[in-house]
Amino acid sequence: LDTVFAAVDRAAGDPAGIQRTFVDRMKREDGLSFVADAPGRKADFAYTSLGTRSRMFHGFWDQMGETREELLMQSPYTVFDLRARHLFRRHREAAPEMRVMISTNSLGAADHTITYAANYRLRSKLIRKMKFEVYEMKPHPGIMAAHLPDFDDLKARAEAEGKSKEPYLSIHAKTFVFDRRVVYIGTLNLDPRSFYVNGECGVFIDDVEFALEMRETLLREMGAANSWVIAKNRYLLGFLNGPLETLSSTLPVDPWPIRNTSGYELKPGAEEVSPTHPDFYENYVSVGSFPGTTPLEQRRIFTSILKTFGMATTPLL
Repeated sequence: LDTVFAAVDRAAGDPAGIQRTFVDRMKREDGLSFVADAPGRKADFAYTSLGTRSRMFHGFWDQMGETREELLMQSPYTVFDLRARHLFRRHREAAPEMRVMISTNSLGAADHTITYAANYRLRSKLIRKMKFEVYEMKPHPGIMAAHLPDFDDLKARAEAEGKSKEPYLSIHAKTFVFDRRVVYIGTLNLDPRSFYVNGECGVFIDDVEFALEMRETLLREMGAANSWVIAKNRYLLGFLNGPLETLSSTLPVDPWPIRNTSGYELKPGAEEVSPTHPDFYENYVSVGSFPGTTPLEQRRIFTSILKTFGMATTPLL
């Protein structure tokens, strides 16, 4: 541990470094509001209640109600239950042109396999029905050096300790940008637990300059060097696969094995475009449901099993 944290320890004792890294980068924000939930459950029946007393939940949806053009969200996982999906669909009626882009973890980058499994089970609903654009972070993205500068040292330590898996980058941030104007930074995950049990706390910052800066950061992390795009499979059983997958996902046991979505990788030299662009399937190639993992990897098998029994298990995840 002394070797791993030696550089951090030296930096912590360097006043000039602290000034340069933290203080000089600070700026005043006048349009800032802090929202927090008191400890304890915010719904009489967690995950299933039609009502919630969560301040964080209402703060998020109040800001959503004012969003018309673009919403960028970054969260470790995205588990939208029936009520959340209904609210988003209702908002789309008021803002049909709004673009929603989500940055989240791939299975290879996820640090919580069980919750990823719940996300995976609902992924097609987000793509096909909600019209979201989902970008899953690669475990070893192009921004690795910026976020994990000691990766080589950590990798060498893992090898020396006989670990089978390399260190990897995983999203833990919860950051949203509403219409290039308002930024949320806090602890609100995109899942029922945060919505109905406790969203903890966060700040809403009303500042165009800061919002544009955060927007560029999120867009870069959604880029092809850092994330896989999740999009509809184009040819698997043609138009039949979507309805069959939807029907299967409504059953207590979801036996249909073919997912209607897949991860996509940008082809060398091709232009990055959105999944709705006419050239998307010319520019990208499918890399399967679980890129960044091996076929017999335990968490990959576990995710497929939980998907199959997801109707009963998702509320528990």
